[in-house]
Amino acid sequence: MIGFFPDPYPDEVLYSICARYQDRVKYENAQITMRELFGYDEAVATIDFPKRLNYLIKVLPQGHHYTVEQLINNHTLLPFYSPFCPPERVHLVREHMKGDKKFAIHFHLGVLSIPRKTWMRFCPLCAVEDKRQFGEYYWHRLHQVPGVEVCPIHAVFLEESNVRIREQTKVYEFISAEKQVCPTLPRWLNLSNTEHEALLKIARDAAWLLKQNDLNPGLESLHKRYIKVLVEKGLVTHKGTVYKRKMIEQFNNFYSSDFLNSLHCEIDYKSKNPLPWIILVVRKALGMVKHPIRHLLVIHFIGYTAEEFFNLSDKWKPFGDKPWPCLNPVCDNFQKLCIEECQISYSYKRKSKPPVGKFCCTCGFTYYRVGPDLCAEDIFRYNRVESYGTIWEMALKNLWEDLEISLREIGRRLGISKDAIKSQAIRLGLPLPRLSSKPTRIDKRLLHSLSNSQSQEQNKLETYRSQWLSLIEANPNANREFLINKLSGIHKWLARYDSEWLEAHKPPRKRVKVVPTVRVNWEKRDAEWTSALIASASRMKNSPGHLVRITKNRLCKDIGQTSTIRENLNKLPLTCQTLTELAESYDEFAIRKILRVAECFRQENIHPTSKQ
Repeated sequence: MIGFFPDPYPDEVLYSICARYQDRVKYENAQITMRELFGYDEAVATIDFPKRLNYLIKVLPQGHHYTVEQLINNHTLLPFYSPFCPPERVHLVREHMKGDKKFAIHFHLGVLSIPRKTWMRFCPLCAVEDKRQFGEYYWHRLHQVPGVEVCPIHAVFLEESNVRIREQTKVYEFISAEKQVCPTLPRWLNLSNTEHEALLKIARDAAWLLKQNDLNPGLESLHKRYIKVLVEKGLVTHKGTVYKRKMIEQFNNFYSSDFLNSLHCEIDYKSKNPLPWIILVVRKALGMVKHPIRHLLVIHFIGYTAEEFFNLSDKWKPFGDKPWPCLNPVCDNFQKLCIEECQISYSYKRKSKPPVGKFCCTCGFTYYRVGPDLCAEDIFRYNRVESYGTIWEMALKNLWEDLEISLREIGRRLGISKDAIKSQAIRLGLPLPRLSSKPTRIDKRLLHSLSNSQSQEQNKLETYRSQWLSLIEANPNANREFLINKLSGIHKWLARYDSEWLEAHKPPRKRVKVVPTVRVNWEKRDAEWTSALIASASRMKNSPGHLVRITKNRLCKDIGQTSTIRENLNKLPLTCQTLTELAESYDEFAIRKILRVAECFRQENIHPTSKQ
């Protein structure tokens, strides 16, 4: 147990706290600090995702109030990445940060898609305030986030220090900001510059994300939010299909190519991957993690901040929340919110495939509305009426018999046009013209057309029925699919206008034997492939032939499961861990080659001499 440990400053990264501890104890060897804090001489001074945090908590002085979760949430970069990763993967990363096992954290969080910064960074104005308030400089967590180039508090560019983030020769040493930060003149942002404004938005959102300890909605929820917003912009269908060309064109018009290149987020059409990253961000591709900066660029493109975006509901409600109004003018519930159920389908006649809502009141009035609703008044409109209901039809009959009420007035009271009133009267068998009036030319034409239409429909019905029965008689052993293909047009017409007769005159359905779905036992596969990988690595190391470096790809290829493992990493934690542990670095491979040569020399009794 150590005698003391510095109290963290606001937004101080854990690396900086340990560096201030090292400055105070003044050990001659930096590895002694590592041994005291993390119980291991060769532990690496990590800035973003430090490990062995359980050990650190155990050795802190008595009476401390810190927990591992507090250190991870408040003094590492994990909260910046968590909202854009599957919850189970974030949990796995947290567990590995507590312990000391090898684990590809950066790979699982999508960090590698954007190059990490080379140098520790600081804000010159924050440094001045820190010195005045706390008496020393320290490394801010926000300033080390990849993609954050400016300070959101002071609207100035961040400056690079002389401390390498991944120093090859000092991986065991913590270097404090007090030793390296040199105050410089600030470089102010020009907020009339759209690129500077975009950088400031990213920094503000990153600062907000770092404060969200439990924000982890999951990739499915992210996808639903994207679809909900992009549908309104006409960039995605309601089923989730992205209009790729339109999306990319608008995105490139929103951001300049130089700006995207500076953040390593350019859209490369010549990439081996056929889909640009922006499409992969918004589409439903579960398990595919993208860098938070790319998500923030898309969120700003669709007109939201990170806070506004994550406060959106992920439930798709194109017609809002229930209840909905009855639109029958003669119903007691007219324009009152009384309909509790909305049946949603999609119109495939339109290119955008919009949602269509079906609403039915207890009075029988049933109407359709094409969505989504864009304003509050949209709930009081409809596109088509399926059924007017008995109350409406009774009102039409009563008004029809009252000869003092004109057709125009009847239409006004019932909410439809004068011509539509006549059509509904004919449908209900009401006399046309009305009893005291002479038939007009329009009335005669309407009656004539209706009579002809009914006659034609009846003839068509009899003809189509006859043709269908003749086909069945000519092919008594034919199945349904054969008959439908032979008379597809007639089948569609009968299915629409005479469905009951058609179903009664079809051959019986063939019973299809349902093959039970075989569920994959991923735990069993994980254990089996872990053993296979260990055996494969052992075989490669002990092979007497030409030496090869043991890599993840070579191991997966050797057991014949390259694509399956790559596509299901989130379901194979043991396999991922084993791959990371077995894969050789270039240094480890070089040492193995030297040992192999030395063993060969011993077996052949060769004593190499050094050159003079």
